[in-house]
Amino acid sequence: MFGSGFRNLIIGKGTYIHSWVDYKSALLRGHLIVVSIAVGIVYLITDWLSNIQGNAPYYVGVIVTSVITFVLNRKRKYKFANTLFLLIINLIIFLFASGGSNETGIYMLFVISGITGLALFGHKDRILAGLFALLSLILFFLSYWFGISLRPPRDLTQEYIQINFAINFTISLITGIALLYFLIEVNQSAEKE
Repeated sequence: MFGSGFRNLIIGKGTYIHSWVDYKSALLRGHLIVVSIAVGIVYLITDWLSNIQGNAPYYVGVIVTSVITFVLNRKRKYKFANTLFLLIINLIIFLFASGGSNETGIYMLFVISGITGLALFGHKDRILAGLFALLSLILFFLSYWFGISLRPPRDLTQEYIQINFAINFTISLITGIALLYFLIEVNQSAEKE
């Protein structure tokens, strides 16, 4: 989706990855890192403009996790990068889903997180892929139906809820398209072989 400059940034200039699937997964991870950093920044700004307090450490956590994932990706620690990224992202989604409003659309992100695990781990690590999809499902049910919350409920304005819904929808759409694009490319490559 981006050019060779993005590729060089994500995996390193002159770096060659022997496995085509690992190469495409490394680039996908790079796209997800960019989206995650952008999400953290957008939410920091949104909360600051809306005078919402207490969420900044979580957003910074997403940004820091994304940077660590970036470093692990460049060092070819793919499984560790995937595991760390998916654990933190699932935890952050759960924190906001369990203490927030259903109207923010936060639950859409559990779907994307589950699909992300399947795409990043792929067939090679299908047990981990399935476990992360299951983790997203379990966290969804814990927060939505069982009311388990690690944060106190918050009173949010209707404007803030609408902004969050738009942000969460946009995140889900962009990430969903990137994941689908990646899976189609992998499938087309497999059909050519």
